[in-house]
Amino acid sequence: MEWKPATRLIAGTVLTVSLLALAIAAVAGGLKVSRSESTESAISTIPSTSSLPDELPSSIEASGPQLVWEENFDQFRPVYWQKEHSAFGHGNDELQCYRPRNVEVLDGNLVLRAVREVYACPQGSVREYTSGMVRSTGVTFQPGQRIEFRVKVDPVSAEDQRGLWPALWASNWNGNGWPVGGELDWLEYVGTTPFDSHHSIHFADGAGEHQSIPKAVARPDRFSNDWHTVTFDWTTDLVWYVDGLEVQRISVDSVDALGDPFGQPAAPITELRINFALGGNWPGPVGNTAVDEFGTTAFLVDYVRIFDLPS
Repeated sequence: MEWKPATRLIAGTVLTVSLLALAIAAVAGGLKVSRSESTESAISTIPSTSSLPDELPSSIEASGPQLVWEENFDQFRPVYWQKEHSAFGHGNDELQCYRPRNVEVLDGNLVLRAVREVYACPQGSVREYTSGMVRSTGVTFQPGQRIEFRVKVDPVSAEDQRGLWPALWASNWNGNGWPVGGELDWLEYVGTTPFDSHHSIHFADGAGEHQSIPKAVARPDRFSNDWHTVTFDWTTDLVWYVDGLEVQRISVDSVDALGDPFGQPAAPITELRINFALGGNWPGPVGNTAVDEFGTTAFLVDYVRIFDLPS
């Protein structure tokens, strides 16, 4: 919604009788705003900051999401983030070893670099690629909140992104292992389909079998061309937004999940995961020019923010 001042004073201009009458009628009649204008469009279309006044009325500020935690990556904070050093992800036949030196904070961004190099992982396996991953500590996200990320996939070659698999996600916050503990994929990007982003949940059905509700969102240009804002609201619905537009909505009541990790979870999410996987069952082999030995291909995160949603 664009905020406009009720009156504008222009030097040397005299209000005519008709304008004065119109102003009086507007005050007497009150301001009427439809639900679609006040709520739905405010979510689906994010206004530019230039259209907003310097200060919003306090009643409006109090009615919207309230920021409770943020990370702007002006430095790397070990109190909030741990760098992975393992072959985590081998269940998907991924090809990387996560190496701490592939994680850095640069120019206000968290940077996870993919590197073509032979490296012996701590578990003893030898990999031909290394990459970066972080896990949060001391951060909680739970029902009634919103989480938001601003990210960019930065490939060395826009034409060859085969095998790239960066993701924002959480898993097993509800206990009892995967998939019973639940999984939320706020964003997955698979370089073999460079025009799509992926948003999904994973869970166990009543028989304990793995189920998922995925959503692939196609766009007219490559996802890696620009920065993107990924937003997720956790209420009675699970709702994903990309750049302010809703792309996936799942009613919690419609998910017959063992342990109910999305409706009444036993515990909040206490580990956010940001990783840059390479290869595996889904993206397939890494392209010949997708990753170089200099770490040019990277996954960048500008910020992470958590909000309380109005009840």
